[in-house]
Amino acid sequence: GRVLAAVPRNTSPTADVDPSEVDEPWRHFVVDALDARRRFDDTIGSTASGPLLSRLRTIADRLDDGVLEAWRIARRGHTLSRARDRIDTEALEAELAEVEARRAHDDDPRLVQVEESVRAQLATAARMDGVIADAQTRLRLLDARFDEAVTRAIELSTGTGPAAHAASVGGDVDGVVTEMEDLRVALEEVSTSTVGTT
Repeated sequence: GRVLAAVPRNTSPTADVDPSEVDEPWRHFVVDALDARRRFDDTIGSTASGPLLSRLRTIADRLDDGVLEAWRIARRGHTLSRARDRIDTEALEAELAEVEARRAHDDDPRLVQVEESVRAQLATAARMDGVIADAQTRLRLLDARFDEAVTRAIELSTGTGPAAHAASVGGDVDGVVTEMEDLRVALEEVSTSTVGTT
């Protein structure tokens, strides 16, 4: 029992984050967030005990939150992308063209229903494309801002940045993580409503 208790455990909140579980470009965003977090860890270890180190540790906790949010967003985006891939728009467009050609000389009301159904599927695909593109653009920006905040925190930890900027850096990290949370919630709502209909 004592031996088991002495075995080191990975208690990091981000221990279960595995970029290989999601496809590109989502994987890239997660890898970037993890790399930024590791860079911060590599530097903070050399910071002397005191108020600055305490502040940096608080920032580290929020950085963990940011990595987890990037991971959650990536998984949602991955799921949405996979669902979108199951919609064959080329086949749907070909079917729509065929139905429209038939309707030119056939007034069967069922053809109208087929056309409406096909158009609805194409509209769903277009909406999903928009959501995916928007999420990737927003996450790319947030990833860059996350990296910038980490770089500023590293500057503080090395003593080359003004200690007074610690609160500003912490605020920047909080802001990025909050925006990540907002994006994740929005993506979850879209995933639930859209993926459930495909």
